[in-house]
Amino acid sequence: MLPIGAFHDGICGIDKALETKEKWPQRFFLYAGVDPMQGKKALDELEEQYERLDGPSGLKLYPNSWVGDQMLGWKMDDPEIAFPLFEKAQSLGIKVVAIHKALPLGPVELTYYAMDDIDRAAMTFPGLQFEVVHGGMGFLDESAWQIARFDNVWINLESTATLLTTKPRSFEQALATFAARTRKAYDRILWGTGCMVTHPRPHLEKFAAFEFSEERMAGWGVPPLDRTAKKKILAENYAAMHGVDLQERLEAIKGDDIEQRRAQFTETPAPYSQTDLADYVY
Repeated sequence: MLPIGAFHDGICGIDKALETKEKWPQRFFLYAGVDPMQGKKALDELEEQYERLDGPSGLKLYPNSWVGDQMLGWKMDDPEIAFPLFEKAQSLGIKVVAIHKALPLGPVELTYYAMDDIDRAAMTFPGLQFEVVHGGMGFLDESAWQIARFDNVWINLESTATLLTTKPRSFEQALATFAARTRKAYDRILWGTGCMVTHPRPHLEKFAAFEFSEERMAGWGVPPLDRTAKKKILAENYAAMHGVDLQERLEAIKGDDIEQRRAQFTETPAPYSQTDLADYVY
């Protein structure tokens, strides 16, 4: 939940998050979201969101700040902008900080989407878990070495996972690069697709069937991506990062209204959209 100031309503907001929490408390992990460049206002807003959301699971950040038509940037290792926010998050009990990286949002300075500034943040705040959203879409080798060096840095495959459908060899290269740099890679990668942009089902189905080519495994020394590793990437790693019991969560959602709706369908509904435009496009 991170409003973007370039949009008149911020796209999302805390009221929507609260509604989600009320309806499906066990199905969603809610993150607070603030603009670090707002200084004390950001710290106060984080505290307010923490109270209203009754302890969000994490904090989501963008490396850019939008004020009207002006776009500014900040870095994760900035002791005046970033570190006070991380300290505030820790004092509130927030353990996960998610940062949009690797995928620049339009014609902006690429420097704020690089990975090197995460190093100092991870070193200074070993008690925080840093979730790199869109990891592998850019700065691939740097990202791979980062999870090899820091136990509190995680790669979220949002957008990267869609390469399974659009550019499968690129996805294979990204995942193989992570796995080739460290044997811990399968313990530090989180599944994500970005369902506001693309429907997750096609990419999920392709991942279930995905295997590395013999060339990758033999030439790169990449361990096989077996069922155990896929289960970690799809769910277990995320649960571990947040310190929650996955089985307890699965038990808690049994019989909820989403499960009841699923039971009404004898066949899977059309996955992409139910709009007339979808009939035209697809």
